[in-house]
Amino acid sequence: MRKSTPQPAAKGSKQHKKNWTKTWDANVHYRHNAAGEISFATRTYNRGTRHYRVLQARTFEAARREAMAAQDEAENLPQVRDIPTVREYWEERVKPAIKRGDQSQRTIFGYLQNVEQILHGNQAAKGRRLRNEQGKLAKKGDGACPKHILNKRIDYLDEEDCADWFNNAFLNPYRFKPVNNQWIVWRILFKLAIRDGFRTKMPDWCIDKKKARGRDNRYVVNVRGESRKLEVMDRHQLLEVIEEIKRNGQKLDDRAEDVANVNLLVATTGMRTCELLALRWQDIDFENRVATLEGRLKSNRDTVDYIDLNPWAIKALLRLKACGHTRVIENDRNGNERTYRIFRGTVTEEKTEQGTIRLRKSNPCLRPSDYVSPFKSIDRAFANACKRLGYEPQSPHKLRHFFATECAEQGDSWAVIAQHLGHSDGGALAAKTYSHVRRGHVAERASQWDLERSEEKPVAKARVS
Repeated sequence: MRKSTPQPAAKGSKQHKKNWTKTWDANVHYRHNAAGEISFATRTYNRGTRHYRVLQARTFEAARREAMAAQDEAENLPQVRDIPTVREYWEERVKPAIKRGDQSQRTIFGYLQNVEQILHGNQAAKGRRLRNEQGKLAKKGDGACPKHILNKRIDYLDEEDCADWFNNAFLNPYRFKPVNNQWIVWRILFKLAIRDGFRTKMPDWCIDKKKARGRDNRYVVNVRGESRKLEVMDRHQLLEVIEEIKRNGQKLDDRAEDVANVNLLVATTGMRTCELLALRWQDIDFENRVATLEGRLKSNRDTVDYIDLNPWAIKALLRLKACGHTRVIENDRNGNERTYRIFRGTVTEEKTEQGTIRLRKSNPCLRPSDYVSPFKSIDRAFANACKRLGYEPQSPHKLRHFFATECAEQGDSWAVIAQHLGHSDGGALAAKTYSHVRRGHVAERASQWDLERSEEKPVAKARVS
C-alpha cells in the first residue's frame, strides 16, 4: 500500500515522527522537529559506513530530486574498504573472533556449532529422526539461512532479513532452543560489524519468545507425540541397557565394552557431552575422587569447576583406563579433521588355526593428555539398546536428567544437585526441572510413611486445682 506524502505534525500527536522514518520513496526519509516542521534525509555511504545525509529541500518532490543526486554522487565516490557479504563475514571475521574469545571451551564449541547450523543447516546423519513442523523428515541442509540473505552485504541486513531467517529455521527443523542460540551468534555478528564500521546499529528485531515457546510445545505434542513431562528411566532399566550394549554391541576391538563404560560414566556424573569430550586423564584425581571439568568453566567465574566422583563413576573410569583406548584428531588426505579411536599399548600379531591373523593387545598405558572418551558420539549405541529392550530411546542428555533425578530421589538437596550439574543459581533451575518423581516412587514412599516413633514420650497430665 502506498504511503501518503509526509505532512507537518504537532509534537505529541500520532503523526509526529521524532526519528527518521521511511516514505513511499525508498531513498527519502523524514522526521519532525519540536515545532512540527519536516526535515528530509537520505541514506548514503561515507568511508564505507551507511549513515543519514540531511537534505536541504523543504518539499517532498524537491527532496526526491536531491536524494537521487546524492545517491549518484555516493556511487561515484571510491570506497575506502570492501564491504563483505554476510557469508564472508561469518567465515572471515565471526568464526576467528569466537575462537579467540574469552568464553569457556563449552561456549566456544556451542557458538561454532550454531554458526555451522546457520551456514549449512541440518547435517544430522540419515538415521536420526528430525522432522519439521509439517511432520516430514528433514533433509540435509534444511534450516540454513536463505542464500539471498547470505549473499547480501553486511550493511544491508535489516529487520525483514532477520524475520526471514527465523521463519526458515524455526521448526524447519530446529526447535526453539537451538534457534535462540543461533540468534545469540547473530548478535555477535552485528556487534562486530558495528565495531568494524560496517553498520551503525543493530536491527530492531528480536524473537517473540512467548509465541515461539507455545509453538514449540504444540510441535512436541502434535508432531512428535511426546508429553511435556520429563520421563527418565529408573536405575534397573539403566543397568539392563548397559548390559545389553555389552552383549549385543560391536564386540570387535572391545568397542562395546568402551561404549557401555562411557554411557555409565555419563549416567553417574551428569556431565554434558561437551564436558565429556574435553575430559582428559590428567583431569582425574583418583586419590581424592575429584574430576576437573575445564569444559564447564564460564567466563564470569575465576575458578575451575570440580565434581566429586561416586563409586560407580570411579568404577566406570577404571574400566575405561584398563581398556587402554583413546581418541585422536588428525587430518585426512583432503585436509578435513577426522576422529580415530586408537589403542595405547603393545599390539602383536597372532596366527590362529584357521590361518587368519588376529591382533592381540596388551600393556595398556594411557598418557595424561589422552582423552577419557574414545568416541566422539555415543548416542547411537545407547538408543539401539533401548530399542531392542522395548524402552523409549534415550540420548546422552537424558542420562544427565537420570543422574539429577537419582540425586533428588536419594535425598540430595537442590544446592548439591546444582553443584553436580554446574548450575550457578543455587538450585533454582534444578528444583524447577527435577521436582517431579518417577512413577511408583510416590507409592513406595507412601508405604514407608509412619507416625510411630522409636521412643514415644508420655503425654503430661493436666494439673487439677
